[in-house]
This record gives sequence, C-alpha cells and structure tokens, in this order.
Amino acid sequence: MKKSILLFLLLAVTQWMAAQGSQVTGVVTAQEDGQPLPGVSIFVQGMANVGTITNVEGKYSIKVPAGKSLTFRCIGYKLQVKPISADAVLNVALEPD
Repeated sequence: MKKSILLFLLLAVTQWMAAQGSQVTGVVTAQEDGQPLPGVSIFVQGMANVGTITNVEGKYSIKVPAGKSLTFRCIGYKLQVKPISADAVLNVALEPD
C-alpha cells in the first residue's frame, strides 16, 4: 500500500513539474536537404515520461520544466540535446548519422 501511494505521489509531482515549464515549439528538419522530419522523438532530458513526436510537417510543441533540455532522436540521424531557458521557438536541423 505504501509503495502504491509513493508511486502515485512521484508520478503526480513529475506531471506537476512538467506543467510548470515553458512552452517550446518548433520544426525539426534534415540538415542535408532542409526537409521536415516526421516522427522525431523529443523528450525532456531526465524525464522519460515527458515527450512528444513531430507531426508530418516536422512540427512539435512541448512543455519543458525550467532549466531542462530537450533530446531529439530519429533513426538515421545523430542525437541532439538542446537546453531550454524560456518560452521559445526552437527549430532543429538533425545531422545524418
């Protein structure tokens, strides 16, 4: 019972922290040709349960807690980590791997 309550509180705090951050939007493209990349995984670094993916136009939107970074992953491209400091538009060009 105590473990269940502790787990619930941990999840609630994590979700609350995610809701207290900055709204970040942008477009992810391929560095070699500038084409939008659909299906790129974007996660808040250190918070595997807070993330999103790009749509068919390479666009994304995510709330990021203050002082955190975003991790961009896509098969065939190098992983990129970008720090976030405030509400922002963050466009990313992924380099082929």
